[in-house]
Amino acid sequence: MLKIRLPIHIPGSLSTSRFRTCPTTAESFICQSECQTMQLVKLCCLTLLTVVLGASPAVAQRTSLVGARLPSEDMLNHYGLTRAWWSYATMNSHRDHLLHLTLDEFNFYAQASSGLVTAFDAETGKRLWAAQIGGSDRASYPLTFNDELLFVVNGMKLFAVQKFDGNIRWDLSLPAQPTTSPVSDEFRVYMGFMDGSCYAFDLALIDELNATGMLPQWSGNAIVWRYKTSKSIIVPVVPAGDVLAFASQNGSLYSVTAEKRDLNFQFETDAKLSAPMALYDNWLLVASEDYNFYAVDIRNGATPWQMTAGLPIRREPRVILGNVYLSPERGGMYKMAAETGKIQWHHPRAEELFAVSPHRVYASDDLNNLLILSRGTGATLGIIPLPKFTHRVVNDRTDRIYMATSAGLILGLHETNRDFPVFHRYPDRLPLLPEFGSEDAKPVDAGAPTSDEATGSDSETDSNG
Repeated sequence: MLKIRLPIHIPGSLSTSRFRTCPTTAESFICQSECQTMQLVKLCCLTLLTVVLGASPAVAQRTSLVGARLPSEDMLNHYGLTRAWWSYATMNSHRDHLLHLTLDEFNFYAQASSGLVTAFDAETGKRLWAAQIGGSDRASYPLTFNDELLFVVNGMKLFAVQKFDGNIRWDLSLPAQPTTSPVSDEFRVYMGFMDGSCYAFDLALIDELNATGMLPQWSGNAIVWRYKTSKSIIVPVVPAGDVLAFASQNGSLYSVTAEKRDLNFQFETDAKLSAPMALYDNWLLVASEDYNFYAVDIRNGATPWQMTAGLPIRREPRVILGNVYLSPERGGMYKMAAETGKIQWHHPRAEELFAVSPHRVYASDDLNNLLILSRGTGATLGIIPLPKFTHRVVNDRTDRIYMATSAGLILGLHETNRDFPVFHRYPDRLPLLPEFGSEDAKPVDAGAPTSDEATGSDSETDSNG
């Protein structure tokens, strides 16, 4: 049992009999002061005991929740939204902070600065597992995944984690200091490094090495090929079937074959790339430091279209249902046709994309408000203040909205009339759903203007928000 002893000095001029009798006015005043002193001492003792014992995780979570109030259901319902779930990432709230958020069609992942990873069911918020991946407080990047594994960089190691139970399948010692997240296809993992190298690691070979106990000592045997450039690889590799693309810091864009790293072309930009690349069919969407944004054919280097944003582009362009959502720094948000580069609308306040539903676009502004926009016209349909939810997930896979605080409070929202998610990238992965009514039923957005949603289509360009 913990015992705390505090030395308490009571002046000798105040005897215990005085506390009981206090015969004079002066003595009565002294007695009252002494009683207040004793009460203050007791309060200090209780406070010290609380600090020594430490607050429980539940208390810490309640304290964090008070600091970051969840939006009320009434306010959300007014704009046709509802809370799907909320939860906390596993982390030490006294020393850690939330670092990265990632999701696929089914799971949601939160990475803390300490290396703790928490996995949730993306639809229900059920905590699936939490695990420490690698050492504490090492350099890391947003995790990536394929159908069965998560790939987590921790310092100079690459970990493969099983998606649905959090068990580490293998860990690989990296040949140099990584500068990008790993990217995987069905057969390989690709990564960029500070020395300008792009490496390809064979997944089947890694499994063989792991099964024979040769990892991580013989990690170099898992390297399929290495392509060396003159400067650091600064954005994640983009695989596209039998070819892949990567870019170095000097503004060179390379396209090579996935099998043998044979060079297809080398494309020189006027300035280094300023944001991660995106892929639309066979076109790379590329932003450079000279404020230009253009499409480059990943197989032959042709440039079918180009635009000048006039401002730096730091955020990755997002492609959803044939449209590109582009957010230059302090330049609002553009919705563009991916096929032609034609601007469909521009919203001056929107800064970062949250999600896209059949009739709406959800974005944030510089005050961390949730902006509700018409997908067809870009008109503002509503604004919800969420100042504490500074971490966001750009959801280009479903119509669900996710955000979090730095302390690890995670919030999931969806539209009130959509109990089941809309799958954007892989519609065939959507589970079989029960039939409750006609799929052609008109959606109802309670409390929000619906004329833009009912009449707007993706071809409309008449509003700038």
